[in-house]
Amino acid sequence: MCLTCLGTYALTAVYVFGAFKLLPEPLWPDSAALLPGAGWCLVMAVPVYLALLGPGARTPHAPSEKLELSNATKTPSAGGGMSESDYVQAFAALDERERLYNSYARQQWTEKRPGDTSHWQVRTITGSADAPVKLVDFTDILCGHCRAFEQVEGELEKAAPPGSISFEARYFPLDGECNPQIKKAVGDGIRCMGAKVQLCLEGTPKFADVRHTLFSNQQTLTKEKIVELAVAGSGQSAETLLACVNSEETQRKLNEDIDYAMHFHIEGTPLVLVNGRESPPAPMFLLGMAIARGDVSLASVFGTYPPPPPPQ
Repeated sequence: MCLTCLGTYALTAVYVFGAFKLLPEPLWPDSAALLPGAGWCLVMAVPVYLALLGPGARTPHAPSEKLELSNATKTPSAGGGMSESDYVQAFAALDERERLYNSYARQQWTEKRPGDTSHWQVRTITGSADAPVKLVDFTDILCGHCRAFEQVEGELEKAAPPGSISFEARYFPLDGECNPQIKKAVGDGIRCMGAKVQLCLEGTPKFADVRHTLFSNQQTLTKEKIVELAVAGSGQSAETLLACVNSEETQRKLNEDIDYAMHFHIEGTPLVLVNGRESPPAPMFLLGMAIARGDVSLASVFGTYPPPPPPQ
């Protein structure tokens, strides 16, 4: 839903009403008066359209939201996951815009000061607890970029060397109903229900599967459907799940996540932390960090990165 678009349509409707009802001319002029205006519209519109068609067709696409590797580099090396040489080939296959975006991500992560995360103990992670690269992501269940990044995490887990990266899910629902940092309550409860259901399933065998299912069904979620999908995926009863959702302990955990995100001055979701530093959600940079085992200066992995783009 685009509120500014709706405002534009409303303003246009008011203008049309004024043009038809308030101006002194007749509502419909005769056809002879309309033809010159229609002709000038065509004379102006067609050349402008043709002039813009070429540049528009050459406009580059936005960086891919999903981690894509060429067929040649999807085959893991003997030790499992991508090797450094595999990674260099995959990075070279990116278009210039994506290479610059990942270079920018590396620069941004390097320049960030690590935050003190010792106050927030790890609850549930995917991957090895001893992984040299620890990724924490704060999501909202209706955030489109969060859905894309959840898919990226699955690709990263497959492509990264075993034991090199771990993932920890945290929550920042963009709804004042359960998030005191958001001024306005949305009213449908979907974002809060999505966060609390995930909190209630942390530590269960089907947590990751249910989380993926919820994001995959993002466009059709309601509070009832979230519960339905979680019950079907986890095997818990609806009564048990709802009792947990409505408990003070679940709200306490959610408040903990909100405080955690505010410590890093969250401006939107997803907020991605890599080893305690905020990072843009750039898939190839994150994979490079896993292959380099957290050494952002490793030349054999990052040596082909172009200089980051200058500040806009």
